[in-house]
Amino acid sequence: MSADDDIDDSHLLGKTLSDLQDGISVDNDGRITGTLHYVEGYTGFSSDPERQSGYFLALHLDSGNLGAFVSVDLVGKTGQEDVVLFDSEAINDEQGGAVLDDNGEPIECTRLGDIIAIFRITDKGSQAIEAVASDYVTETAMTYSLDGLVLEDRP
Repeated sequence: MSADDDIDDSHLLGKTLSDLQDGISVDNDGRITGTLHYVEGYTGFSSDPERQSGYFLALHLDSGNLGAFVSVDLVGKTGQEDVVLFDSEAINDEQGGAVLDDNGEPIECTRLGDIIAIFRITDKGSQAIEAVASDYVTETAMTYSLDGLVLEDRP
């Protein structure tokens, strides 16, 4: 399982990677470092005005196995809508690649191969990203720590 921020801006629902973050890196132990910018008015992330502002982390999570299913979750999130997931093959579908529920809100899911995810970070000390890749024979799990992130001051 690997993670990076090698993500095309077209996958970020109306923002650019530089709008969200700078210098993101992930070490072999799963510690994420870099800077998250405070973002306002991120309407592509959520239709709920309370979830359109804050710190957002975009990651590409790769199982390293095209036959593996990948699931991802934000531990310590304040609501399911704090995570938007994309299937690498669904980026151009009519929903923009976002996995949505019946109300049009993003949901947690499992996807084949790799995932592009945007997380709304509210507490880097108590939140973590959990990713699991499984091909029904082997399972690989990784927990990504957010405590190495720098949250820029609000404007």
